[in-house]
Amino acid sequence: MSRYRLTLPSLLSSLSRRIRAMPVLVVLLIAALAAGALTYVINNIQLNTSVVDLMDPDLPFMRNVLEFDKKFPQETDVIVIVVDGETPERATAAAGALAERLTHYPQVIKEVFYPQGDLFFRSNGLLYASVAELEALSGDLAQAQPLLASLQRDPSLRGLADVLTLSLKHGQESGEGDGLPDELDHLLAQIASVVNQTAAGIPGTLLVGGRDRRQS
Repeated sequence: MSRYRLTLPSLLSSLSRRIRAMPVLVVLLIAALAAGALTYVINNIQLNTSVVDLMDPDLPFMRNVLEFDKKFPQETDVIVIVVDGETPERATAAAGALAERLTHYPQVIKEVFYPQGDLFFRSNGLLYASVAELEALSGDLAQAQPLLASLQRDPSLRGLADVLTLSLKHGQESGEGDGLPDELDHLLAQIASVVNQTAAGIPGTLLVGGRDRRQS
C-alpha cells in the first residue's frame, strides 16, 4: 500500500503533463463521451409517472383496469376540465371559448370533447335527462311561462319592469298583500343582487328561470 501511495503522485503528474500536451484532443474526447452518454440516456432511460404502472398487473382490479383501457382506448390519457362561473351563462361561454381555443393545438391535444357545446347534445340533450329532471324542467317552464311570454314580446328592461308591475297588481287584486307572488320572489332577489353589483362597479348577469348550475 505504501508503494502505491508513493507512485500515485507521479502517475497524476504524468497524466497532467499528457493532458496539457494535447488539450484539443482531450476536449474532443470528453465531448464525444458526453454525447454518447446523452444519447444513451435519451434512448434507454425514461421516467414513468403513471401510478397504474407501479402496481402488479396480476391484481384482480388491475386486470379489470387494463381490460377496460383495451376496450375503450379513447378514455385513456384524458384530462377533465371543470369550468365554474358566477352564472350558468358565463360558465357556458367560458367553457365554449376554452374548448375552441384548445382545438388550435393539435400537436399536443389530440381531441377536444365539450358535450354541452356539441350540436347533437344541444339538440337532443333532453333525451339523456332522467324522468325526475324532465318533470322538474317542465314545472319550471310552466311556472315561468307568463314571464317568458311577456319578455319575448318585449325583451328589454322596460318589458321586465312591465312584468313586475303586472305581477304586483295581480297580487294586490288577489288579496295576497302588497308583495309579489311567491314564484317571483327569487327573481326579485336576483334583480336586487344584479342592481347592487352594477352600482358597485361589478358586472352582473340576471338568470331568469331554471336552476343555477354554475359548473359547465
